[in-house]
Amino acid sequence: HIGNANLGNNNLGSGNFGSFNIGSANLGGNNIGIGNAGANNFGLANLGNLNTGFANAGIGNFGIANTGNNNIGNGLTGNNQIGIGGLNSGNGNVGLFNAGSANIGFFNSGNGNFGIGNSGNFSTGLFNPGHGNTGFLNAGSFNTGM
Repeated sequence: HIGNANLGNNNLGSGNFGSFNIGSANLGGNNIGIGNAGANNFGLANLGNLNTGFANAGIGNFGIANTGNNNIGNGLTGNNQIGIGGLNSGNGNVGLFNAGSANIGFFNSGNGNFGIGNSGNFSTGLFNPGHGNTGFLNAGSFNTGM
């Protein structure tokens, strides 16, 4: 130990309960930072494992306050997402405010959409409430155009 009140082994810092920590008040092992309750974290107050950042409760996150897993960004509650400012609640989304899964873009509430405001599934474009549409404002399914 280098430090004070370390209960584990090979810690550098103070108040580490696990082993191989660098920092202070790490409850898990192999952490670098302060107040990490999980293991293999780099940062502050990470509750999960394999996180880089601050206050990540999930596993394998990079960013801030991600409660899901394998996210890059902030405030992501789903899994396998990339977003800044987050608020993607589904899985596998890239962008912002996607409530479905496997979306690329913004405000997509369906699944497998590419664009903005698609509430259906597998649409490409803008504001398509139907399914499989390419274009804009298609209320039905499998339309191309407007």
